[in-house]
Amino acid sequence: SLWTASSTAIYYNAGNVGIGTTGPAQKLSVAGTIESTTGGIKFPDGTTQTSAASGGSVLHVRDEKASGTAGGANISGVQTRTLNTVVLNEITGASLSSNQIILPSGTYEVFGSCPSHPYVLQVKCGLYNVTDSVYTLVGLSEYEHNANFIGKFTITAQKTFEVRHYMNTVKTGDGLGISSSSGMGNEVYTEVFIKKI
Repeated sequence: SLWTASSTAIYYNAGNVGIGTTGPAQKLSVAGTIESTTGGIKFPDGTTQTSAASGGSVLHVRDEKASGTAGGANISGVQTRTLNTVVLNEITGASLSSNQIILPSGTYEVFGSCPSHPYVLQVKCGLYNVTDSVYTLVGLSEYEHNANFIGKFTITAQKTFEVRHYMNTVKTGDGLGISSSSGMGNEVYTEVFIKKI
């Protein structure tokens, strides 16, 4: 017999199993609706989905400072940008701590923005994988007051990331961003929008 039974399980030892079909093309082929009443569906990367996808889960973090407060002094070279505020976190296992973003395994689309004072001249920013000591995403080489990065990547295990920003010239006090004093609430400097897909 192709079937093997034990006290707690039943196994099919060879071939494919079809439910509602006489020609199964996979280990299990179902012609109809598959229902999970509890537990969800577990995928090969170890993640379990327990609800329908709604376009992806989001982590939105940024650097917020009180109205009228400048972004701070920069250095000439690469610096880690401040990330101190979680605006939204829908990604299970994701978090923000000490300017570092922790992400679980998965595929992500990311947009990041790093403002600076125009006098810092050449700029470039990117998402740095602290765990593996490598840049995951880098933006354009710019000669202006703002740098961005955008892209998509996949990680197969939990990783820690920072936003790193290169600036050519020191601007004391507000090299990392000029305050607007707009009356529109807190000043926002570094910003990162991450979508798990």
